[in-house]
Amino acid sequence: MTLFAPVGTVAGYGGQISGEMLAVLKHAGWLLCDGSLYASADADYAELFKLIGFSFGGDGTKMFAVPDLRARFIRGADHSKGVDPGPRTGPAVGSTQGYATARPGVPFATDKRWADHTHAVPHIPVDDHNTALALGGGSAEEWSGSVQNTSTDGAHAHTISGGGDAETRPENIYLYYLIRFCATSATNKGA
Repeated sequence: MTLFAPVGTVAGYGGQISGEMLAVLKHAGWLLCDGSLYASADADYAELFKLIGFSFGGDGTKMFAVPDLRARFIRGADHSKGVDPGPRTGPAVGSTQGYATARPGVPFATDKRWADHTHAVPHIPVDDHNTALALGGGSAEEWSGSVQNTSTDGAHAHTISGGGDAETRPENIYLYYLIRFCATSATNKGA
């Protein structure tokens, strides 16, 4: 089966990239999407430079960069649909967007499901006598009762601290990304 991939195509590659495999891929017309710089005047990369220019970086004159897709997710261009909330470094292909975590759809303080509730107070005796309870800021309260919970307090805000993961991300799998830099492999160029 012959597969035509136009110059500028970015594709996932599931093989290993080690040793001479990079040279084999380059000979077939593919470069690793690792942010490497290439000479814009080099005939081998002229087709790719004509398409992407300095969209993915470079010095703006002699050297251009291929996309650096190491440990990054690819997002389809908005293309005037108006659903990308931004902010991005620009509207064009090659622009980037930083890390973000969406806010909860319903604020905690006004969520009616949590309006009336109690809080557990650890280390309180559960027998029926009055016990002094020291609170921060130099105040003290008297605790009387046999329950280790506060009374209901109506709607109020909570702060979430601790727990969670280091980032927000969908389930994912590692692949290498390659970009097509010439329409024919180096083997076919001389033929």
